[in-house]
Amino acid sequence: MLLDTLREKINFELESIERELRETEQLFNLLRNVDPDPIEIRAAATSLHAFYNGIENIFAAVAREVDGIIPEGDRWHNSLLRAMSASTDKRGQFISTELKQDIEQYLAFRHFFRHSYGFILDWEHLKPLCVNRADTFKRLRVEIDNFISRKS
Repeated sequence: MLLDTLREKINFELESIERELRETEQLFNLLRNVDPDPIEIRAAATSLHAFYNGIENIFAAVAREVDGIIPEGDRWHNSLLRAMSASTDKRGQFISTELKQDIEQYLAFRHFFRHSYGFILDWEHLKPLCVNRADTFKRLRVEIDNFISRKS
């Protein structure tokens, strides 16, 4: 049975990501039809960063509560994402390899965002992430629900 505390943490993060998507929906709908100004680009980038952080919080909770270990070192974010698409002796895949590949793009963006300046943000690189974030979240939600139902 999936630990109740883990289920609560996952639900909290999923609800937080959903709120982030809802509260920025108007911005992302606007960005589908216009070339954004620098403020809109920065707002979208901040939301994408929060989006990935929520996903990573879920992964860290699974690693801590189920696997019993969170990766360490300079590339721990990458290791954590890889671990979620791999089966272990304690669990099956948390996410599919295909979803992992899509989420890797958000992880790469997170790294760039945290280590650069806002004026460097390029809309052509951000646009696919913005367009695909809702679909990526829907797929993540389905895969998490499947994982939880297998563990219950």
